[in-house]
Amino acid sequence: MRLTLSLSKSEYRLGEALEIRLTLTTTSPNEVIVTTPSSQLFDLVVRTKGGETRWSAGRAFLPVVTAHRIPPIGGLTQTLSWSTQEAGEVTVVGLTTALTVGDKQVQLQTPPVTVVVR
Repeated sequence: MRLTLSLSKSEYRLGEALEIRLTLTTTSPNEVIVTTPSSQLFDLVVRTKGGETRWSAGRAFLPVVTAHRIPPIGGLTQTLSWSTQEAGEVTVVGLTTALTVGDKQVQLQTPPVTVVVR
């Protein structure tokens, strides 16, 4: 399994929302079912000169075990929005919540992606 992160551009205006696309993919020829301990599948760590925060901070998620089905040789995609509050570099890292795949627990993370806010 692999987690990727993409943004539509590398430069944003102050106050403009970053639309961050996270995709969890598999190369399995069979459907893969991953479960999470809540309705949340993805999260973001956002770093600016003002510090670090998580996209999920202050958000509520249903506290129920949730099954997510990934089609054969396919993926699950979700777009998360982050509003820019200060100018400068913004670095984003995508994460999965704690996933259970079969009998294994995994948590995936993307490499950091940095954009500029002007």
